[in-house]
Amino acid sequence: MVEGLWAFTQLVQYYDSPVCNALAVSGSNILGLSSLTGGPTSVVLYDGATVSVAKQISAYTLVGVAPDGAGGFGVATIQGTNTANTNFRFVTGSGGVWSAETLIGTVDTTGWLVSRVLHVRARAGGDVERQVVLDAGMTELIRPALYGARHGIEALTSLGRPATDAPRDTLAPALVEGPICESTDHLGTHDLPPLRRGDLVVIRDAGAYAASLGSTYNGRPRPAQILLEADGTLHLARRRGRIADLG
Repeated sequence: MVEGLWAFTQLVQYYDSPVCNALAVSGSNILGLSSLTGGPTSVVLYDGATVSVAKQISAYTLVGVAPDGAGGFGVATIQGTNTANTNFRFVTGSGGVWSAETLIGTVDTTGWLVSRVLHVRARAGGDVERQVVLDAGMTELIRPALYGARHGIEALTSLGRPATDAPRDTLAPALVEGPICESTDHLGTHDLPPLRRGDLVVIRDAGAYAASLGSTYNGRPRPAQILLEADGTLHLARRRGRIADLG
């Protein structure tokens, strides 16, 4: 028997948890139930997770349990509205208060990774005829290399001028790559204006995973971090790393 225990389960579709069953049979005192929702990008999916938790609480008579939706809201846009700003219907069936972790949907969209173009190459005969190599890659944002995640990429400058000056009809697909000599350092295909060495691009929605999962692999110092205040003020949150700092 265990007193004061939080039970962690994955309850997007199933609520018959062997963990909770064993704890209930043993007479353990379960204080909380955390459902790993996996960052759903659908209101229906999150709604289903809360209903599953309610069934779990009811099935094992977990009176007074504090339910929690871990994993956060996904970043993907649903019908033009980011899930972080969606009003979810939380159901517990036990009279308890449902605690939801916004996490990904809130944090991810607050971070933008600014990168400089290193090379632009023609790819004769390929499905995409242009390759753009950036100075940011898997050491700054590992998600694309780790499990194929996609982050939008937009140009800040085009041929040395603000990208807003570039006509829309100049956008063309480009295969965007990182600078690391690894086959997985690939950032996807994106519609971008004409680019040359030195132009700047921005990688979107990098707030949740870029700095926290960044590394100095291959002898690459960490980039600087800049905080942008609501009034437009910029603050240096972390200075750019130096080769001398690498141990």
